[in-house]
Order: sequence, then structure tokens, then C-alpha cells
Amino acid sequence: MESQYLDDIISAMKSYQSGDVEEAAALAKQISLLEPENDIVTLLLGNCAVVSGDFETSIIHYRKTLEINPHLRDAQLGLARIYLKLNRAKEAFECFQALLIGDNMDVECLLGSAEALVGMGAEEEAKSTINLILKIDPSKSFAHLLLARIARGRANVEQSIGHLLDAIAVDPHSINAYNEMGIDLIRAGDPLAACKAFQTILDQEKRSSDYVFSNWLLASQYLDELSAKEIFARHQHWETVHGCENPRDRFDFHNDVTTDRLLRVGFVSSDLYSHSIFFFLQGLLSGHERSGFEFIFFSDLNEKAEDDRSAILRALSDDWIRIKRKGDKFVSQIIEDARIDILIDLAGHTGGNRLSMFSSRTAPVQATWLGYAGTTGLTNIDYRIVDEVSDPTPDADKLATETLIRLPGSFLCYQPLADWLELPFKQELSPDKIVFGTFNEAPKFSPSAVRLWCEILRRIPEAELVFKCRPFGEDKTREFMMDHFREHGVDESRVRMIGFIPSSSSHLGTYNEMDIALDPFPYNGTTTSCEALWMGVPFITREGDRHCARVGMSLLKSVGLDEWIAKSDEEYVEKAVFFAQNRDRLLGIKLNLRQQMKDSALCDSNAFSRHFCHALREMWVTWCREKHQRV
Repeated sequence: MESQYLDDIISAMKSYQSGDVEEAAALAKQISLLEPENDIVTLLLGNCAVVSGDFETSIIHYRKTLEINPHLRDAQLGLARIYLKLNRAKEAFECFQALLIGDNMDVECLLGSAEALVGMGAEEEAKSTINLILKIDPSKSFAHLLLARIARGRANVEQSIGHLLDAIAVDPHSINAYNEMGIDLIRAGDPLAACKAFQTILDQEKRSSDYVFSNWLLASQYLDELSAKEIFARHQHWETVHGCENPRDRFDFHNDVTTDRLLRVGFVSSDLYSHSIFFFLQGLLSGHERSGFEFIFFSDLNEKAEDDRSAILRALSDDWIRIKRKGDKFVSQIIEDARIDILIDLAGHTGGNRLSMFSSRTAPVQATWLGYAGTTGLTNIDYRIVDEVSDPTPDADKLATETLIRLPGSFLCYQPLADWLELPFKQELSPDKIVFGTFNEAPKFSPSAVRLWCEILRRIPEAELVFKCRPFGEDKTREFMMDHFREHGVDESRVRMIGFIPSSSSHLGTYNEMDIALDPFPYNGTTTSCEALWMGVPFITREGDRHCARVGMSLLKSVGLDEWIAKSDEEYVEKAVFFAQNRDRLLGIKLNLRQQMKDSALCDSNAFSRHFCHALREMWVTWCREKHQRV
């Protein structure tokens, strides 16, 4: 439509194109008040809202645009892409289909339709659309990525990797293909190859996406060939490349500077569902020592993915605010409006993290806890909550950009599900043999750990070893792991691998198939170790030189099983042999282990809550004191 404010519209569009989105939005809002039916202005407002991370507002503007001009392709595409971002796949599909009228075979719209169909679970229809796309334009690497995602959704990592190789063959510079390849390789138990996949992207792009860098850091944690100092240096480099250039000053907040008032503590996570962190968050939230604090959860989880465990956490929290698919700047404002005093990251460099937001500073005090086994590398995260065993003074302080806050006892508090409290466990040992086992994720099975496990099997000829992890449902992954044992001369008949078991109670029942658990290293188990203890299965751990290699020590000390901690490779093997040969002693430990765990610091939610809240109060007192000194 013609406009008498054409010069203003041009100015707004120039501001948008130059990156000054706030100025563009302000100009567009002024014009829209005078010309509310101007489709170019409403489209620009929608685009500005997208860049600002306010996706719900962008939908309003795009819909308004289409009411004015139903044939404006940019508005329809914008709306479709936002629906995809918000996992509103059905609505996205309808938008793309509206653009595929008659004989129109627009490849971009077909790709969008295929992606939406994958999100809807209509995989066969998605495959048909993808095949059509590849027939029209074989160079579309994203089509192969969609096939990989379908395979990954079916837990077929081998097939997913095959499709990703096809995507890379079409586009050797595809960041998404290499990134997803790295993720698949981690799941398949090959973190070294995963690091190489991520490194390919890092070598191509001087400032590659921060999530790729985070994935590279996570994969690095599993490598026993890297020293603690090398891993720390890699984490520091994240901030060098991706850190906010002009972060908000930590004292540039107007929170009430009173030390003993009610404090509002925010937790940011995309894992507030049936995820391992649930068992430790529940322990904190169920404690009765929370007076003086409000716990607010900022859920970065899609609402449709929330489950019964999400409901438990939500019921235990003081507030639950959804931030999924909202930009950092928009979420920062939500957090500030919520008057958060202390903001806690629960993700670190795992998927779905908001470290870029923490880097720019969103709250007066920022901390990290639980979700990541090591430093974030961010100087604007003020604290990391650990304990003296997991991060001993003073060595661990040199491996963290954050100030380490050490809780008494353990930095963890484990609380099983209510229906696990009386779950029976095996009251005897395996007859005529000892069965060792580990139910950790495949990338934790490092060459060094496998070497010691093989040595244990050689020392105890009648012993067996049982593994359980999701990727072991695939032949290629099982063979990849079995090759390591064959290299060490271990007959495959002595090694058993179990794939995914959907039922949590059935999963726990599988612990009855082992007598002694073997903690992997350098990346220890956490939730699986607690599960083993709960099911009466003690585990042997090896003392390491970094947080992820000392979590096992922290858990064992907190339940009074210090004698199960090995200080060297040799002692790790010797302890396995000793307990395997002393069956009566092992059985006695096993029969008393659950009660011992219940009575230990590891399950004392009241004491843990008290210690945790005391640490939070000390953080706040420090901030208040330093702010007073600045005035």
C-alpha cells in the first residue's frame, strides 16, 4: 500500500538492516499507530520481534500482516519458521503448505514442510517429501540432515551417521552436519572422533556457533589423553571467542541491598523433566530448610516435553516460568522483571545451555551447579558449587574461572522416586562367579578404563562384565565396544551388553544382574552410581585430577565407603580382585547398603538444603558488602 510516511519506513528498514533493531522497532511502532493497516510496517515489527527473541509477539505481527495482505510470502514464511522454532509443527506445516499451491515446488517450502512433518512424527510422509526434494535438487544437504534426525529419533545412530555423511558429501562445509555427526559419535561412544568433527567446524569458522564450541568442550571432558590443565584452557577459550564484549556490571542492578531479607533464586535449565538432574534437584527442593528463599525455575524445556517429574519439580518450586524459544535479551528482561537476586545455571556446556546469556550478566550474582562436570570458563559466572572431595583446595581453584563454593559433605543430595523406596534388590551374589558391571553412557568407556576392566577379567577368570546403555541396542556400536575387549584378549562370551530399557523400575531391576559396579574414568558416573548404591551394588572408583574424575569419590565418602576408592590403576584392579574373592564381606556390604545410604549425608535433604541455602546467603552478603564499598 502507498504511504505518506515512506521516508520513515525506509529509515526504519535501514536501521533494521544495519542491526539497530531497537531503533527500527521504535520507528515502526510510531508508523503503525498512524497507519495500522500498513503490511510492510507490521512485517517489519514481526521481524524485529524475532531478532529480539520475542517470538510470541512476532506471531501477532505476522498474523496481522497476513490479515492485511494474505499473499505476502515473507510474512507466511516468517510465521512458518517461528512455528518451527516453537515446535508448533502442525501450524508450521499448514503455513508451508499454503505456499505450495498448485504446481509450486518451491524447495525452501518443501524443506520446511518436511521438517514440520518430522516434528509431527509423520516420518514416512516426511521421507516422501525429502525424496522429492532430492530429486528436484540433490545439493540440498539439509534434506539428508532431516533423514538423519528421523533415524536418530528411532535410536538408530549408525543410520543417522550414514545420512550425515551424505550431507557432508553434498556440502563439505555444513556446520549442522558436522555438529550433529559429533553428537551422534558421542552417543556411540567415540568422543575422540566427535571432537574431530566439532574441530572441523572450529577450523572453518573463526567465530563458530557457541553451541558447537560447547559440544566440543563436553566431548573433551571424556578424553583421558587430555590433562586437567588442557581441558581448563579449552574452557577459558570459549569466553575469548564467544564471551560478551560489554557485559552488564554486576553492581548495575537495583536489587534491595539488604543481607537478611527474602532472596529470590532463579534456576535456568532445559532439563526439567525425566533427566538425571531431577534426582538431585528433588533432594534440594524437598528439604525443609528453605526459609528466607524463593526458588524460581526458568524452564527452557518445550511445554509438550514436560512430564510427571516436571510436575514434581514445579510443585516444589515457588514459581515456574517458561522461556523456551525466547531470545537471550528477552529472557534477561523476564529474569530482571522477576527480581532475581541469584541466578543459577544448571547446564554448563551441555545441550540447550544459556551460557551466552550468563556471559552478558543477567543477575547481580550468578552461579553454576549440578548440570556440568567442570568449570564453565565464564568469568561472569561468579561461583560454582562443589565440595572439598570433588574439588580439593587449592588445586581445583586453579582449574576454575568461578570462585568455588564448597558445601560440607557432598555437593549432591540424592532422592529416589517414591515408588523406588521399597523396590526389592537381590539379597545374594551371583553363584560361582562375580559379575562386574557399569551402566554409564558409552562415551565414558575410555580406553584407559576398558584396559583396567580387561585386566580385572584376566585376574578373575570366572568373572563376567555387563554393560547397559542405549546405543548398545545397535550392532555396530556393540561391535565397536567389543573390539576393545578383543584387543586385550578377552573372550566376548564374558562381556554382555544391554540396550535401552524404557521402564525406570525395570532399569533399576537390571542392577540385580551385577555384584560390583565399576566406575568409569576420567568421567565418573553420577546418577548411575547412586542407582547402583540404592540397589545394593557398591562401586569401585579411581581417584582423578579433575571434577568429573572425582565425583565417584565424593559419593563414596558421603556414604562411608572410603575403602572402595582406589588411588591408582593398580589399586583399582586390586580392590576389584579383593572384593570378588571375599564374597562374605561383599554380601554383608550389599545387604546393608541401602539403609546405609538412606542414613548418609547423600540422602539427607534437610541438611543439604540448609548447607545450600547458607552458601547462597554468603554469596548475597558478599555482593551487598562489595556494592556498599562501590558507593
